[in-house]
Amino acid sequence: MNDKVYEEFVNSIYELGDLKLSEEIFQKKQDKFNQWLVSLGEEKREEVIEKITPIIMKVSERIQDKQQVFKEIILENEGIIKANSHYDKF
Repeated sequence: MNDKVYEEFVNSIYELGDLKLSEEIFQKKQDKFNQWLVSLGEEKREEVIEKITPIIMKVSERIQDKQQVFKEIILENEGIIKANSHYDKF
């Protein structure tokens, strides 16, 4: 396996994620945000929720789009592997 190509591909996966955070760090930040949100008054909390909801929806949409692209890549690669193994080029 070409380590450089592999590393570049893995790095591109992380870059595509745009968040560049581990799940643990994200979870800590989310917990802290949730604690802060609960501490707000009801009116301010509703205001923050109204502002953040479209952002969450947009990020969710981008992640779903990227997941679809990866599924397509995987399916294409599986097809290539099957064809290569069928013709003994694998």
